[in-house]
Amino acid sequence: MSSAPIFYHPYQTYIHHTDASGIVYHGNYLSFYEHCRRDWFADLGLNGYFFTGPSHQIPRHDLTHDAVNDKSNSSHLHHHSEPEALRHFVVADAHLKYMEPILLDSQIIVTIDQVEVRPASLIFYQSLYSVAGMDQSTDRTLGPSANQSHDNSQAATPDIVQDIAHDMVKPKRNSIADYYIAKNQQSPKLFESLVSTKLSQAKIIIACVKHDQLIIDESHSTLKVRPTRLPHRIKQTLLSALETHKINHAL
Repeated sequence: MSSAPIFYHPYQTYIHHTDASGIVYHGNYLSFYEHCRRDWFADLGLNGYFFTGPSHQIPRHDLTHDAVNDKSNSSHLHHHSEPEALRHFVVADAHLKYMEPILLDSQIIVTIDQVEVRPASLIFYQSLYSVAGMDQSTDRTLGPSANQSHDNSQAATPDIVQDIAHDMVKPKRNSIADYYIAKNQQSPKLFESLVSTKLSQAKIIIACVKHDQLIIDESHSTLKVRPTRLPHRIKQTLLSALETHKINHAL
């Protein structure tokens, strides 16, 4: 790992993340990646869910040139009172690589390694790591009954589930003080000391969309979701953060 990621954050896995075998369900990897993106936005002072911008009323049928002019002339006085369009991000494409399973009651660190800012979308390259000193083969302290054999009636139950059921697993709570130190200092060496095995990596594209009002007739309208450009404030904030990261980690 040559440099610290743009952003990273620790998370904990709980029972609702896992399947019956005590392994995190593959679809929940997407949730952890999304949590990390949302936390990065919050760290930058951005609302990661919904934004506003100028709305547009779209006639259902094309208007003649004169009609367009008449509509423009009659509506410009109401321009400032026109409601703003709702904008938000949606996942347009996702490619995940599953490298190692994540077990129940594990601590992980999710990173944002690279971001490409496009006119109407963002491309995220992210990774998911186990916490150093808590590799999943050794991140649990076994109780005194660890060497006892399990009841034969539970032979078909996955080992991790049997261990938890027999109180043979004593989860360690790794102090995250080092996480905050590394995050504040943005030191590659400190970050590398926090993480161990890479468990997954992903390329995720999120697109910006807006809700426009589609006029059906004089008394009916509906909302149509359309692609749109990134709001200026969001784009500039992200570009500034990426440039700052680049400067701080220049050789």
